[in-house]
Amino acid sequence: MKLVKDQIIQHIENLNIRHVYGVSGANIEDLFSGFQASLKTKPVLAKTEYQACLMAMGSYLVEQKPHLVLTTSGAGVLNTLPVLAEAFTSRIPFVLIAGLVPTSLHGKGGFQDTSNQNGTLDLEAMIRPSVSFLHQVSHAEEVISFLQQAFAAAETTKKPAVLLIPKNIFTEVAESIPAKNLLPSLQVTDLQEITQQLKNLKKSPLLILGEEVIHLKNREKINQLVEKLNAQVAVTPCAKGFFNHRDSRFLGLTGMMGHSAVVEFIEQAESVIIFGSRLDLLSRVGLETALKSKTVFHLSCFSENNYLPVQFNAIGDLDLVITELLNEL
Repeated sequence: MKLVKDQIIQHIENLNIRHVYGVSGANIEDLFSGFQASLKTKPVLAKTEYQACLMAMGSYLVEQKPHLVLTTSGAGVLNTLPVLAEAFTSRIPFVLIAGLVPTSLHGKGGFQDTSNQNGTLDLEAMIRPSVSFLHQVSHAEEVISFLQQAFAAAETTKKPAVLLIPKNIFTEVAESIPAKNLLPSLQVTDLQEITQQLKNLKKSPLLILGEEVIHLKNREKINQLVEKLNAQVAVTPCAKGFFNHRDSRFLGLTGMMGHSAVVEFIEQAESVIIFGSRLDLLSRVGLETALKSKTVFHLSCFSENNYLPVQFNAIGDLDLVITELLNEL
């Protein structure tokens, strides 16, 4: 039996997360001060909750694992709404724990009450469109289970996840729940046919690296794939910096701010491989006409529909995709 706040801290320590980010306040102070006493995970005090979320997003870009943000109730958690929307759109995950007013004060005039009771603000309705997972805790025994679900959702969808916990629950005692691996097994769909097609290429393809490459844990394999395919390389604006711009194979950016060499190469190429992008408008302006007559392969970690028609499509973890391609080519 442990205090809920201590269980949360232990769970975060077990995930080997070295820093959590946030701004303390009345309804999160028990957890925030608990992290200050931790020997493995330290809290980083941000100037605003918005900046705390940006720090967590930056940590993900470095370590490729979701980090934790702590905020208090009312304006504290509301300050995160713009960056939750940005993280949702950019597919950069983190987990947010927001402390709420004690359950005994819901709908009874508590300071910063957002319980949607008795004329108060409906916080959940404001957050829900911008997250992959949202739950307001009602009982101490369920905190760790839902915290595990939040991290699993963030990791799987690459979108933020939010857990709302009333202040009184942090200091309640509950049975410790063993950690579970809730992440689905990694798999790739429809890659075999793509591999066979790539083996039969007669001319160098264009490899377009997109924004999803931020989720790659081993980025050196990009260079190995380029060598295997004997490919020329372009990047979308959001993937700028993920391939050496001094490399002789690099053609430049795609889309609205792109280089004419990209379109020129597509026009004389037979095939284009889009790796980790659906090619939004800014990334594809000027490419549509050139791509119409080409064989287009699309490799993505997300299942949403493409913005452009493609002949071959594979969905799955990009580290697994690139590993399987390197093994087969």
